[in-house]
Amino acid sequence: MRKNILALSIATMIGGLGLASGANAGSFPGVLVGTTATVLEFNGRDVGHQLIVPYFTTQNGQATLISIVNHDQTNGKAVKVRFRGAANSDDIFDFTLFLSKGDHWSAAVSQGSDGRSVLKTSDKSCTLPASVATNADGTAFVTDRLPASASAADKAKGTREGYVEIFNMADVPDNGHTAPQPDLAKAITHVAGVAPCTAATFSGLATYANIDSTAELEARGFRAPTTGLSGGWTIIDVPNSTTFSGNATAIEARVAAGGAAAPARMVVFSQTGNAVGQALADSTTADPLLRGAAPKVAPAQYDLPDLSTPYVGAAAFAPVAGDTIPLGNASRLTAALAVPNTQNEFVTSTDIAAKTDWVFSMPTRRYNVALDYSASPAARVFSDFTTAAAPNNINFFTAANTSVASGQICVTGITPKQYDREENSPTVSNDFVVSPGTPGQPLSFCGEVSVLSFNDAGGNSSLSSSVARKDIDFGTIRNGWATLAHPGLAGTTGLPVLGASFVKASNAAAKPGVAANYGLTFPHKVVR
Repeated sequence: MRKNILALSIATMIGGLGLASGANAGSFPGVLVGTTATVLEFNGRDVGHQLIVPYFTTQNGQATLISIVNHDQTNGKAVKVRFRGAANSDDIFDFTLFLSKGDHWSAAVSQGSDGRSVLKTSDKSCTLPASVATNADGTAFVTDRLPASASAADKAKGTREGYVEIFNMADVPDNGHTAPQPDLAKAITHVAGVAPCTAATFSGLATYANIDSTAELEARGFRAPTTGLSGGWTIIDVPNSTTFSGNATAIEARVAAGGAAAPARMVVFSQTGNAVGQALADSTTADPLLRGAAPKVAPAQYDLPDLSTPYVGAAAFAPVAGDTIPLGNASRLTAALAVPNTQNEFVTSTDIAAKTDWVFSMPTRRYNVALDYSASPAARVFSDFTTAAAPNNINFFTAANTSVASGQICVTGITPKQYDREENSPTVSNDFVVSPGTPGQPLSFCGEVSVLSFNDAGGNSSLSSSVARKDIDFGTIRNGWATLAHPGLAGTTGLPVLGASFVKASNAAAKPGVAANYGLTFPHKVVR
């Protein structure tokens, strides 16, 4: 069932959002099965098995609209949607979405009355918990995984910026409305514009306790996940009548590098708070806070899958303690994302009130290093990708290129070089100033989603970012382009960075009734 994101979401964003939420009970252990896919690669045409929205914000009256399209005309999709915070990639909201064949889902995320982000949708596709789709006032983001010592205001702030992970956990094949139509496919297929979301069908997914084989998953109506998802995002600055937009980054499971798309592993987990044991956690995630005999954060079913969950590879899978498959999956995906530099344009001309922010999103960093809030002070915890069972893996983040500042993990080794529009460039590195910080401080990426504003220290910047923002002052150079070198550690190909340049400008001479504010988005470039 196709729907228009603007028609559904702008009205949602303008209206007030409430704080209701819901939960399920029961257990539905994840199952990983054999696949012919051997690699995960980016699809430059923006369709894949997995999607990453590199940035969302609800700061300063802004709202972010998210859309997901299932281009598959044969199969529905069981999709995991997870919002992670900008500071340290903590889970701040997640749910399961069921898309019927050819379905389109959209929602708006804006700031609620208590400062937390709230997701609201008028879409009729099925979700678990059902409250995500049925709460008329929307569903508030969750702060349980944020620092316990933080104030309520700081926790709310931690939900207002971040990025989004979207996974096809499994296909839901549909033979149309001919009998016998599988129960799950029937439950998610729209009838007169509304999916039935049959309670009896979905309660079975939440409470069935012993699904641990491919046959049992298939009996429930699931099949191996195929490609076909795309996504879009739009940031609307309501007070300033400005918009930014782009496509989600698409990752596709393929038979070989540069080859055809292939079915991946089923990675179905229940949307519940039921505990996950060590064997299953160690076999399905590289997140250093969730792994091991004494995890820093008790893993639950809703934590899975994530970007490190084994999605391609060997046909055999045995969930045993110490399994290195997720570490290898995270290492390879990080390598696919890694780039040695980021290059883009900036505009800060005062005559058009121009502002520029660059976003640097590192969605796989969490699987190599995370911050343990239970330590005093908060401390880094690492997952070592280079185990004896996987000696060819690479660690992209270690104590050598990370530090902790103001409760956020920072990545060092960033070298900026700027040019104006007439080929001029400073000749010494101290011709620029990075703030906040001390004089002479080198540039670093702090936070999982770092925002760098240009020539706007103390200002509101283009995106009004405040969770993980720094300003770089290029002095007399107000417009031009810059390159940020981030070669990474020895043996790596750089850092796993996604993002774009966000430019906002105004025309003070515009006549009444004529648009005077403009937003431009330029994806980052890389020169190898």
